[in-house]
Amino acid sequence: MSQNDLAYPLPLPILADAELAAHAWDEEELCLHSVGPLQGMELPYIGTIFDIRLRRWYSIIAHHEYPPEYPDDPDCIFDDPYWLSVLRQSGHRGRDDFNEIRVNDIDGSLTYCLNPIHSSGIPIYGLQPPPLASYIPSIPSHDLKQRQYLFRSTETCSVPSRGWQGVVFKQILQGRGEVTRFNREITLLHLLRESEYFLPLLACVVDTTDRMRGFLVPFGGTPLDKLPTVRWKMFLNVLQGLIAIHSIPAHALETLKTAEDLELVEHGDICARNVLVDESGKVHLIDVGSRTVDYQGDRRAFVEMMVELRLKAETEQDETMIDRMLKLLEGTLALQDIITSLKN
Repeated sequence: MSQNDLAYPLPLPILADAELAAHAWDEEELCLHSVGPLQGMELPYIGTIFDIRLRRWYSIIAHHEYPPEYPDDPDCIFDDPYWLSVLRQSGHRGRDDFNEIRVNDIDGSLTYCLNPIHSSGIPIYGLQPPPLASYIPSIPSHDLKQRQYLFRSTETCSVPSRGWQGVVFKQILQGRGEVTRFNREITLLHLLRESEYFLPLLACVVDTTDRMRGFLVPFGGTPLDKLPTVRWKMFLNVLQGLIAIHSIPAHALETLKTAEDLELVEHGDICARNVLVDESGKVHLIDVGSRTVDYQGDRRAFVEMMVELRLKAETEQDETMIDRMLKLLEGTLALQDIITSLKN
């Protein structure tokens, strides 16, 4: 496979002005991907860091020795703050003139350079053509304009060729298991296309070799945890969305179905950040189908989310209705019967 055939995250512009001042550094958006000897030598080491906000890779080369009390477990090197501290000194989010930092082993001074070998970082392997190609249109990634970071793997952008403004691009950033999760989410959203509680798929985004790099949906609003107050009917809408998901038969997912799906097809990650509310109060559930190993089910996750948000109830009536919903959810009533009870 040639270098041109390899796929990498689509980089975003560096930050400037107010955006740079607000986001000059955020360790939650930085991932220390690997640390190891450079070219098989004992020293120096090379640390490889991915900046999620910028979609860019950075390499740090240094004669950094670990303290003697460090255990033999190789994973412990990721607890060493050294590599991120070097990147922080560089002010990288406001600079477009380097992707590699070399640390002088005598005085610790830093040398910055653009190394073509490290320009793209770690390739994304396992990309495939988009699923449901006969139902969902595809657009080339170079049609996406005005891209701006939104959260983790999502961005806002425009697609002038389609007349779309302010749509959301969810991008594949890694590949290991992520391609399957994207295919599953796309399939579920297609199956839920008639439900008002899920964002409609606009298109899949492909690269020059027609491999899927992500998908586009309309902007869905603000996550529940970012709202100053919540209304009880927002949670009622979440319940209605869950009923729509739970009504999907496992066989509809075909090769993407899991053992858990045979019992019940679930959202898989119900939490405040995955429930959006737009300016009109309309609720949308996102990140559908991304179940983790320790997930205890939609119903339990929904209860935990409501308990966390209860203190943000806008009115006394909202607080009363939230408490009533929680009591019903702790019982054995089916979700549809809970909705019926709440409407009476």
